[in-house]
Amino acid sequence: MRAALRGNELIKLWGTTDAEQIGLPHLAVLLRLAGIEALLMRVELARPGMPFLSPPKNDRG
Repeated sequence: MRAALRGNELIKLWGTTDAEQIGLPHLAVLLRLAGIEALLMRVELARPGMPFLSPPKNDRG
């Protein structure tokens, strides 16, 4: 696992133009958001008839 970033390293990461340095944090955030969405869907499916998430707007017609 990667060690915690110090202040100076965080500033370097913020100002970098290296695609790998930019892409890895974005990938980590994307996977976390996808996991949260999957968890919310499971919560909704646990109790039928109790909508937890709103239906997608493109499926309403």
